[in-house]
Amino acid sequence: MTSATARSDAGSARHPGSARHAESAGHAESAGHAGKRDTAVGPALTVDWTRCDGHGLCAALLPASVQLDDWGYPQIDRTGIGRERLGDVKRAVSACPSLALRLGG
Repeated sequence: MTSATARSDAGSARHPGSARHAESAGHAESAGHAGKRDTAVGPALTVDWTRCDGHGLCAALLPASVQLDDWGYPQIDRTGIGRERLGDVKRAVSACPSLALRLGG
């Protein structure tokens, strides 16, 4: 095993959600889901994976938009946030204990 492989494996063990996110992001792009964000009504909710610790509060506050993976890391609905839910989303972004949620547009 090379040292680069060892570092890669060690990083996956420390942050399993990051590896899971990378897999699902690649799958979404290859399946044509990446373009859905362009047609969203409101801004997109994203996760800063360098900050996320998998607390799960985002899923509790936004169950229609956030599901948790097997490790407790958020999987965000990529269709965007409707303007009618913008207040709830802003509260969830503010409440994230790791400050990992981002609202962009």
